[in-house]
Amino acid sequence: MNSTTPEDGAQLLAQATQALSEGRFNEARRQGRAVLRRARSTSNRELEGMALTTLSLTERASNRFGRAQNLAQRAAPLMRIFGDIRKEITALTVLAHASTLLARDEEAVDAAFLALSLAEELGEPRLVATCQNYVGISCLWNHDFERADQALLTAIALVAEESDDASAALQPKMNYALSACIRFNAERYRFGTRPDPTELLRRVEAFLPALEGPLPAVMLPADRQSLHDLACATAALARVWSGDVDSDRLASRSPTAAQPRGIVAHLFWHWAATEHAWACQSWEQAHEQVTALIARASDTNFEQMAMVGQLLRRQIYVEQGRLDAALAEEAALREREHRIRLARIAARQRTVRNNLEIRELEHRMAQVTRRSQEFERLSSEDALTGLVNRRRFDVELQAHMKAFRDTGAPFSVALLDIDRFKSVNDTFTHLGGDAALRAVASLLRASVRASDLPARLAGDEFVIIFPQTELAAATRRCDRLRQSVADLDIAFDGRPIHLSVSIGVAQVRSEDELEDLIHRADVEMYRCKTTRTQDNLSCDDVR
Repeated sequence: MNSTTPEDGAQLLAQATQALSEGRFNEARRQGRAVLRRARSTSNRELEGMALTTLSLTERASNRFGRAQNLAQRAAPLMRIFGDIRKEITALTVLAHASTLLARDEEAVDAAFLALSLAEELGEPRLVATCQNYVGISCLWNHDFERADQALLTAIALVAEESDDASAALQPKMNYALSACIRFNAERYRFGTRPDPTELLRRVEAFLPALEGPLPAVMLPADRQSLHDLACATAALARVWSGDVDSDRLASRSPTAAQPRGIVAHLFWHWAATEHAWACQSWEQAHEQVTALIARASDTNFEQMAMVGQLLRRQIYVEQGRLDAALAEEAALREREHRIRLARIAARQRTVRNNLEIRELEHRMAQVTRRSQEFERLSSEDALTGLVNRRRFDVELQAHMKAFRDTGAPFSVALLDIDRFKSVNDTFTHLGGDAALRAVASLLRASVRASDLPARLAGDEFVIIFPQTELAAATRRCDRLRQSVADLDIAFDGRPIHLSVSIGVAQVRSEDELEDLIHRADVEMYRCKTTRTQDNLSCDDVR
């Protein structure tokens, strides 16, 4: 990659995203890593954040939830610094999803609600719906089922408002069914009784017809097949829990060939098969299925499902009367929970390190911004008087001229020259002359309106732009200003400095170029200077 600009990097990352959407995970990973290496070698932190976001999506799609969580954790704050709210939301949703599956509950909930808040600020209903879906996922696995259902129903309603296509809400509808499934299982262990699976069946049956509709533009056939398999597995669980243990029906709805994105569906099928074998007291098959469930969940770091599996295996041992094995499984479950707690601490440590790194980056960026602002100020400010300089004046005058041509808004310009300024320097030295210039500049700042622009052109020459002001009004203001200069009380080295100024005023005309306007003001100023008497008459008096 020859260029390291975010725009060029974004093009390559768009190719990686396309590869990801087509299931070419290795290609997406290769391109994302190439951009990441280049971004780091050139210290392009914005491009680094974009690459991390793309890679986090790739690793999540590849069922590498630990890597996805780590990458998203680093990407989100970088996207925040550079003001890319959409990519920050994307990273946060990946962080929320991966953290949920890893059983890092607090981080999952924090990321999901932060993503939702940002999406609500943008005011895009489909994006809000996506974030509500992830809030629902994080809450249902944390067993906050009321909040999960509320978030998922909100997501479904938002999508319905934006589209007549029922399949557009497949994800939140499926998660709404899963919420009932996880709730059933949690209450079964919590209360020691078998809850009524009617609500679970209702939700699954309401979801299945949506799978028969047209495929959403953002969903691949493999995604829909995975959702179909997951829905069937959840329905199978509900039927087993309701006492329907028809083996032929369960087998007829078994999942299709393994899909790389279908890990959740396949874990739920292992769960359904375990529950079915348990209900039939087919202990060998039950152990085979639950062991496969725990192994596959552990391989992908899907800790939530691994714990579901271990709870199942413990209960199966109890049902068999194998109490020693049940106690050993309980100890293994406690050990897993301990490892999860340690992983949470390690994740928090990484968060702290990332935050410190981001704080340092923000500090450096703030320094650069301050230096840039100071440079801009110095480049547009007269060092002696603090007024804007000729460069800034030229820019502002061009802007006023454009506004005049676009809208007809009048404005006037006044040129001001200190009379006999050479004699001030000769009498009081250049230090005295500088004091006089600063005093006039201070008076100009204090005398004009906030919308007016006083500037120092060069030497003892000043200029003022009077926006929305016609010639007569600008002349009156300059007369008052000329008198104020005459009244200035300036002392240098114990001696008073008396000043007077000549001012020429001109109003913009339709045929004017910039030089024409300044020339007329200059002519008026010199006419005032050469004609005005020692009685300090106004410039109007000599017209």
